[in-house]
Amino acid sequence: MIEFRLTDTSLHMTGHARSAPCGEDLVCAAASALFNTAVINVIKLSEQGGCAVAYDTASGDSWVSVTPVRGQEEEVRQVFRVIGNGLTGMVATYPAYIRRKEEAAV
Repeated sequence: MIEFRLTDTSLHMTGHARSAPCGEDLVCAAASALFNTAVINVIKLSEQGGCAVAYDTASGDSWVSVTPVRGQEEEVRQVFRVIGNGLTGMVATYPAYIRRKEEAAV
């Protein structure tokens, strides 16, 4: 099962879908593509001076976290909003293989 936590400035994804054998798992491939799209887009924003980025793309435990420069918050939020839309669609289509893990209430 893939689990993910998503905020306006970060995405943390853990696990493996196991919907098919390794190398044939379309759920895992789609989730990875969305994660990599987030990383690529925030790196581009970083190169333009819009944010600071930290990330790790380890298999089974990947994360990306962004600190936007003042005035660039909306651009960063938009990246994660779009990725979130894709992941939410995956949860609706493949609930046995991917789910959103909610933040604990404080």
